[in-house]
Amino acid sequence: MDCEQLAPLYEEYALGVLEAEERAEVEAHLARHCAQCTPGIEKARWVVAQLAHVSPEAQPPESLKGKILDAAISRAKPA
Repeated sequence: MDCEQLAPLYEEYALGVLEAEERAEVEAHLARHCAQCTPGIEKARWVVAQLAHVSPEAQPPESLKGKILDAAISRAKPA
């Protein structure tokens, strides 16, 4: 793949969701210290990191907490 083909994959690579073959191609390309793609991947990683900071903290419902605790307790009991 060349730089033009890799550019749309920056964010997916930064998120870690590329298929193994595409990921390997991106990594091989980056190993050559590409002056265009290396900063592109760095920017995509920065964007992904910022998403973690701006997303609201999820609060699971109390009923879910109870179900998880019940399941853990039932597994901990000897048979």
